[in-house]
Amino acid sequence: MFIERLHVKGLLSFGPDGIDLPLEPLNVIIGPNGSGKSNLLQTLALLKATTNDLVGYLAENGGWSDWVWQGPIDGYPLDPTISVTITLPQERGSVAHIWGPVDVYSGLIEELIAFRNKSGESFTSPYSSSDFPLPEGFDENQSVMSQVHHLPDSSKLRWLRKQYASIRLYRNWTFGALAPQRSGQSAELRNDVLGESAVNLANVISRFSSTERDRLTEHFRRFYDGIVGISTPVHDGKISLVVEESQGRLIPANRLSDGTLRYLSLLTVLLDPNPPPLIGIEEPELGLHPDVICDLAELLVEASGRTQLVVTTHSPTLIDALTAYPSSVVACEKYEGQTQFRRVNPEALASWIGEQGLGEVWAGGGIGGNRW
Repeated sequence: MFIERLHVKGLLSFGPDGIDLPLEPLNVIIGPNGSGKSNLLQTLALLKATTNDLVGYLAENGGWSDWVWQGPIDGYPLDPTISVTITLPQERGSVAHIWGPVDVYSGLIEELIAFRNKSGESFTSPYSSSDFPLPEGFDENQSVMSQVHHLPDSSKLRWLRKQYASIRLYRNWTFGALAPQRSGQSAELRNDVLGESAVNLANVISRFSSTERDRLTEHFRRFYDGIVGISTPVHDGKISLVVEESQGRLIPANRLSDGTLRYLSLLTVLLDPNPPPLIGIEEPELGLHPDVICDLAELLVEASGRTQLVVTTHSPTLIDALTAYPSSVVACEKYEGQTQFRRVNPEALASWIGEQGLGEVWAGGGIGGNRW
């Protein structure tokens, strides 16, 4: 598991009270429109942006004025802050990354990164953006994470930066008639992980071994009857995606429906044997027939054994399919303008569940995350 705990206050819909959310390998966020589900993914996107050009990312997304919580503070100090606890490999401890408070007028950010052993004690000197004198060339407006080359003994920071940079958030991919993945893409595109726009879909599938390709085809067949294979031919330096039907019919990507291309992309993400440390997916049920949602739930559970997943959904069918994994579901609601999260408690659920599925309990108001 990558992120153990996430605390955010004073940003987006996370007001002065903030959220303090322990994360599990699988985290499926339910809740009405406008409650703040997507803002959780946006916070993860902000963390990822700290590895490169944070100032540029903020400028492209409205600047600090669009990120700071907009409600009344009623005497609270706002102090926009993100605090993350991250698991170190092989259970060697954790990393505490405290990012903020942010001076929303100057853009200056206080930042602290401390590596801790199992007892919670720091085993390296904490890295702080407020250290003086600052290293030569250090930019106070950018994150420490993007400037590890300025710091001595930064191997652990380089590891952390690589993990952040590897986060993948599938929120804005499109599969319409003009989607680029419908035509051949340069064979030079990366094939180790699916990009957030899914443009390199054929490239990633081409990297799958024959066993992995067979498994992809098996799951795809449950969605698209009659499939016998998926091929990725290369012509003139471009790699294409072709679905093979029975009796030798070849269906190129430009003839696949939007939902079919979307599900193939989901399969490519969730069946990847070497996934990134954390994957966020917004509403994976979009464009899918209800009959395939149970298979999707199975894939999410299985993939969470290899990577951490944060998924938003409005699908009671998907939640129903997670009845055996109730603690993976987190209800999101907004009170007085502030987003709150509450993970499903299996013990408290016992009085509700009976013969119902978890989706039915959600619809009946038993776990929160409802409009009314």
